[in-house]
Amino acid sequence: RPLYTIPVLISCAILGSPDKKMLVSEIYQSIMDKYPYFTSSELIETRFKQSLRHQLSLNRLFEREQGQRLLTRGFYWSVN
Repeated sequence: RPLYTIPVLISCAILGSPDKKMLVSEIYQSIMDKYPYFTSSELIETRFKQSLRHQLSLNRLFEREQGQRLLTRGFYWSVN
């Protein structure tokens, strides 16, 4: 289990990306590639994804990019 909180993991993923913005699916994949713990069981993966979406929506550290939603892919997120 990673020693870092979900907001820290999200921030590292976004800030480590070339454009400093990512789709939710890209954030999931980036963190799960780096921390296989989150793929160790279906329950852990489901709870991780719920927690990640919750943090993106409610934590003011993260900002949803203004503009049109990408077809079926969602919005880009960045660190505020």
